[in-house]
Amino acid sequence: MPCFTMSLLNRIGISAAAFLALQEKQNDSCINLLKVVPDAQINFDFSALRLNVSIPQILLSNSARGYIPPEVWDEGIPAFLLNYNFTGDKGNGNDNYFFSELSGLNLGPWRLRNSGSWSYSRGNGYHSEKWNNIGSWVQRTIIPLKSEIVMGDSNTGSDIFDSVGFRGFRLYSSDSMYPDSQQGFAPVVRGIARVMLPTY
Repeated sequence: MPCFTMSLLNRIGISAAAFLALQEKQNDSCINLLKVVPDAQINFDFSALRLNVSIPQILLSNSARGYIPPEVWDEGIPAFLLNYNFTGDKGNGNDNYFFSELSGLNLGPWRLRNSGSWSYSRGNGYHSEKWNNIGSWVQRTIIPLKSEIVMGDSNTGSDIFDSVGFRGFRLYSSDSMYPDSQQGFAPVVRGIARVMLPTY
């Protein structure tokens, strides 16, 4: 018989509040689901190596489609990132080179980024070399607010007006933190059409 803990049941969407016997269990104790929930069914599919669990609908948490509890979100691993591009050409006494980079460091929920470019030109009597720091910023998610904060070089949102670059901080809501069914605009449609509509 598989061993279920309360934390595992919460992660798979079973609401302990809907069933008195589940409320009395300790968080780390082993729960025999078939004894606690009489209408539950459990079987193991050996060919797919999958445990199938059937639970009465009244025990399921009432959450939006695509909802993932914030406590199981993964912040990723500590990492250093470097994305670069280098181009150049040489001929007829002219040298032209261009280098651009986007580097970063991930540490826990924090994301540090830097973007820059270097250009070099040399030709008949002229020489030019320039490093351009495009921007540096640090950002992180704020889960309780379903938002992200960016500090440093950033851009305003472009929902209504054109985006404008600035240096400071920006706090904005992040649609990716909402369940799939709550992302974007979905108008509420109510009522019954009492006429026959043609179909094509």
